[in-house]
Amino acid sequence: MNDNLLVDPVITVRNGTKIRRLSLPGVLAELGRDGVEDFPALRPHQRHPWHAFLCQLAVLALEQAGRNFEGDPLDEAAWRELLRGLTPGFPGDEPWRLVVGDLAKPAFLQPPAPEGSLKEIKLKKDVDYASPFGMDVRVTSKQHGEKDGSPLIPGVESWVLGLLILQTFSGYFGAGNYGIARQNGAYSARHGVSLSVSRRPGPNWLRDCRVLLDSLNSLRQSADYPESGGLRLLWLEPWRGAAAEALPLRKLHPLFVEVCRRIRLIDAGDGGIQYRTVGTDGLRVAAKDYNGAVGDPWLPLRRDTKGVKAYNSRPSYDVAWQVMFDDSAYEPSLLQRFHPGDPEEDVSIVFRVFLRTQGGSEGYHERVVPIQKKGMVNFFRKHRDRAAETAKAMAEAVKTARNKVLKPALLQLMQAARNDLEFKQKETNEWAWRGSDRLEELVDSEFFPHLWRCLDARGEEPLRTEHLAFWLGFLADEARTAFRSACDALPTLSSLRYRARAKAENMLEVGIQKHLRTRSDNDKAS
Repeated sequence: MNDNLLVDPVITVRNGTKIRRLSLPGVLAELGRDGVEDFPALRPHQRHPWHAFLCQLAVLALEQAGRNFEGDPLDEAAWRELLRGLTPGFPGDEPWRLVVGDLAKPAFLQPPAPEGSLKEIKLKKDVDYASPFGMDVRVTSKQHGEKDGSPLIPGVESWVLGLLILQTFSGYFGAGNYGIARQNGAYSARHGVSLSVSRRPGPNWLRDCRVLLDSLNSLRQSADYPESGGLRLLWLEPWRGAAAEALPLRKLHPLFVEVCRRIRLIDAGDGGIQYRTVGTDGLRVAAKDYNGAVGDPWLPLRRDTKGVKAYNSRPSYDVAWQVMFDDSAYEPSLLQRFHPGDPEEDVSIVFRVFLRTQGGSEGYHERVVPIQKKGMVNFFRKHRDRAAETAKAMAEAVKTARNKVLKPALLQLMQAARNDLEFKQKETNEWAWRGSDRLEELVDSEFFPHLWRCLDARGEEPLRTEHLAFWLGFLADEARTAFRSACDALPTLSSLRYRARAKAENMLEVGIQKHLRTRSDNDKAS
C-alpha cells in the first residue's frame, strides 16, 4: 500500500494546467517556491485545517532542527529529513503511514493503542463510516451543508484529509467523542482569521510560517505552555482514553498538532481501508476551562465580562469590523495582524468559519475583506482606533436605518387601519423584522468598501456626520429598496393597500430625512 506520506505521492496539487501528486515533503517544497496554485481535492471547509496543519508542521520541524527560511527554498529531500526529525526512533516511518499493523506504534494522526489489540476497538461497519467521508462529518440538516456518506470512491488522499479534519477540527459528538482544545466549547469549531497576501497558497504559507517562527516566545506566553520544548505531535503519544491521561498545556508545544479521537485505520484488502474507533473517558488535552483561548495563532479572542473566549461567530459585517479593529471587543489573532515584511497593499483579511450547533450546524462561512488601496495598510497599523470609531458609527447607522426608518414604515404598511403604530403586536412585528432583514443583507457586502471611502473623507479630522455622507446616502437608497421589496411580499387588505402604502412611504421618507441625512444635507434642503 502506497501510504507513506514522506515518500509516496498522495497529495494532489495544481499549478496552471499542470496537475500532479506529491509527497508531504514535496508539497512543502513546492509551497516554498510558490509552485502550487491550489489543492483540487480540498473542499471549502478543509482549507483552513489543511493550511494550519502545513504551517504548524513546517515550523515545528524547522524549530526542532534549529533552522529557518533563510537562503534558497528547501527541496523535497531536505523537508523529508526535517519531518523525520520530528519522529526519531521510527526507521519505518510509521508515524507518517496511514496503516500500521503494530498498534503499539503510531500511525499518521493515529495514537498508539497501549493494549496492542483491536478487541476493544469497534469496527465501524456502516457504509457512511467505512470511508473517510464518514470521519469528515459536518452535522447539518441544510442541503448546502457538508453531508455524511459521500458517494466518491476514497483514495489515500481522502483518508489523509478525513483524518486531519477528525483529529484537528472536531467538536463534541456524543459521549466518548470529545473535541479539540482550539475551540470555544463543545459545539464550536476551529475558526481561522488571518491576513492573506496572495490568492495562491504558497505565499500565505510562507508568510504565516515566518511570523510563527518569529513569534514562538510570545506564543509560549499566550497560555500555560513551557518556556521551551513541549510535545509537538500528539499522535506519537500512547493513549488508552482515560480521563486522567489528558495532557496539560504545560507539557505541550504551543503549536502542537493534536488528536482528539482514538482511531486506527486497517487494511481491508484489495487496497481498501476501513477504520476502527473507540470512545474515550475524557479529553486528550486538558484545556476545557480555557474556552479555546490556548494561543491558536489564527483565532481571535472575544472579550466579555467573564474573560476571553475564542471567536465563534458568523463573519457578518458587524462582527468582522470588530474583529479587525475593536480591541475592546476582540483581541486580534497573531496572524491577522500586520508584521514586518508584509506587503503595503493588495492584501486581505480572510475569515473562515464553520458554525456548529448542538445536533446540527449553521454551515461553513468564508469572508474576504480586501485592503487594496496603497497606504491603507500603513493607516491600519497606526490608526486602528480611527477605523474602529468610523466603522462603529457606520454600524450604528445601519441599526438606526433598520429600527427607526424601515421598521416603522413596514409596521405602518401592515397596520393600515391604525393611526398610531403598535410596536408590540406580535404578528405585524414579526413581519416587519422579516422585511427589515433584507436591509441587513443589502448592507453586508457593501460595508467595507464604504468604510474605506468614509475613512478617506475623514482623513485626519475628528469624525463628523459629513464624513459618513456616502454611507448614509447608500442606507437611504437601500432602505427604499428593502421597503419596495417588502411591499410586494407583505400581506395587506386590498381595500386599504394604496392608502397604507402611501402612509408607509411618507413615514419612510420622514425617517430618512430625520435619521439618514447629514447636517449639510439638511441645510441644503432648507
